Amino acid sequence: GFSNDPVATLTLPEPGLFTIRQVATNGCSYDTLEQVVEVFAPPVINLSGVDVFACEDTPTTLTAIAENPGWAAWSFSDGGLGIGLTVEHTFYEPGVFTAVFETEEAFSGCENVDSVEVTVYPAPDLDWYPQPAAGCSPLEVDMANASVGALFHQFTFGDGSPVALGASPSHTFVNTTDSIVQYVVHYAAESDQLCGAQDSIAVTVLPTPVASFSLSETDVCGAPAEVLLSNASQG
Repeated sequence: GFSNDPVATLTLPEPGLFTIRQVATNGCSYDTLEQVVEVFAPPVINLSGVDVFACEDTPTTLTAIAENPGWAAWSFSDGGLGIGLTVEHTFYEPGVFTAVFETEEAFSGCENVDSVEVTVYPAPDLDWYPQPAAGCSPLEVDMANASVGALFHQFTFGDGSPVALGASPSHTFVNTTDSIVQYVVHYAAESDQLCGAQDSIAVTVLPTPVASFSLSETDVCGAPAEVLLSNASQG
């Protein structure tokens, strides 16, 4: 490049060493001055390892690769922020979001920025309830399920029984004690994108009554006879 202006701007097109030479003249004499300018390349950013798919309400790990970073930061189009090459971020609603990564090379101070779009899939919307949720042992309960977006279903019943698959299984709870027992039913569901949601509801099972009483006397002479009855029933 060449300029006759007293103040000039020069754009150097690529990294490397460049010599800038000034020639000053008054028509009968001249002088020259040279200075070397070193142009550093911006740090190379690699976001190829970032998972561009995520699930609603589930933490997602994003990792960038950058050369000799002095600092690194992430920003997300949902308003979230993160510091470092690797961050964990949770998207709280489905949609397409932009993740922007910025870094500065530690030696040169040169900055660079890159971005990637992350598609966030919805989690299942759970809407279920054990029917009935309370009763006497043995208690047969149906899992009424109107959940939306769930393709895979798994129920555990808190009583040591095997896992039940399917959207609306039935289960019989047995209380062998003489006290009220609560069993926690846990429901886990996944969508076709393997995004998950889970919930738990307690089922209350009353014990089966056991009748028992005693008499003060079993043989009585004369009538009318007064007999004292003592109730020892359980449940």
